[in-house]
Amino acid sequence: MKYNYIQQIAQRILEDISCPRCKHSFQKEKMEIDEIGESQVDFFIPCAHCDAKVSICADIEVMNSAFLPRQHNAVKKGNNAQKLSPQNIQQITQSIQKFRGKDVRKLF
Repeated sequence: MKYNYIQQIAQRILEDISCPRCKHSFQKEKMEIDEIGESQVDFFIPCAHCDAKVSICADIEVMNSAFLPRQHNAVKKGNNAQKLSPQNIQQITQSIQKFRGKDVRKLF
């Protein structure tokens, strides 16, 4: 799975999903990655408020945007899009290969 997908998913979880038990927001510091696959990433997040244990599995399906109406495109380029150099890509690849799923903050 692409590094930027993992970042986007983690950010969306923190913004859009709350604890199913107490409805409090999750804390970034508590988020862990259990497993990363080709098109899937599994997160584990204990709630800091009520100590509920939450597992979230995110699957990515890349859709061909040429066949979708413009308003349904899942990924839109932002004004702050950055171009990655080959060195950036190599650093990201090395970071993901060394990542062992304990501290998501190390990916950001």
